[in-house]
Amino acid sequence: MARHNLNPMLTEEQGFGIPSPPPISLTTPGKRGRRRRGSSMTHLKFLRKRTGLTLEILSELTGISVSYLSRLESGSRRLNTDLIRRLSNAFSCDPAELLVDKIHEESALLPTEIRLRRGEMFGQHEGISVSRTTEIFCDLPVYVLQEGRHEGSVELKMDTTVEMRYRPMELSGKREAFALKTGIYFHPYYNETSLLWLNPTTQVSPEATVLIVTEMGEALLRKIWSVTPTSLQVCSIDYFETLKSGKNEAICAAKNVVPLASQEEALIELDRKTLHAIYRIIGALDLSAL
Repeated sequence: MARHNLNPMLTEEQGFGIPSPPPISLTTPGKRGRRRRGSSMTHLKFLRKRTGLTLEILSELTGISVSYLSRLESGSRRLNTDLIRRLSNAFSCDPAELLVDKIHEESALLPTEIRLRRGEMFGQHEGISVSRTTEIFCDLPVYVLQEGRHEGSVELKMDTTVEMRYRPMELSGKREAFALKTGIYFHPYYNETSLLWLNPTTQVSPEATVLIVTEMGEALLRKIWSVTPTSLQVCSIDYFETLKSGKNEAICAAKNVVPLASQEEALIELDRKTLHAIYRIIGALDLSAL
């Protein structure tokens, strides 16, 4: 008996998993030449081309796979609330604009946008402008870590932006957010080629992974154990699992301990007044996989 999939919300079908290879397109002799390819487009495709985005760049900005974006543009898949939110942020348009049911001719694009897509500007190749796209859409500053003043400590170096990168959807509209190259400092939790996305916050919840900068300038990668209006209880990522298992719940009061990096195997209570900043880690990207 054939087995049927009863789950209409597969991750890959939604476009948020590993992109599937594009389907093979076959043209029969009888249908060849009936419709000039690219002469018309759906409204979603029109919005993408008007913005000057390729499918690959739009996929990186929204987290939607290229294959699923292509199906959305062709009309074979429908938009849902989450997709509308992601795409409207990428296009900088009102969400209602995505619901317009209209077919556009290629001539509806502005001349500059047509030239951008065809590769007639900025010395582009195959219709993709790396320099122009980077200039427009790469607005997330990237910082690095450096050795601290105390042995074994690490500091966040924010006086120089090493590069600019695409802003993920999770950080859309958060202008104080930034990315961080971990280097060798957060091993084994993150690879040397990891890029973290961080957002400054004063509201944290238990189990959140955060980067804390102390009054002394020390940068700590920690898990939140508990939160009060005046203090935070934090510990290392490994030790957090030990606490959850109930093997050890000893608290080390360390409001003024220096350096804090030496307190790996302890539950540390930090006075909020002694903290310079708290950054919540929204996500991570392994640059070696790109």
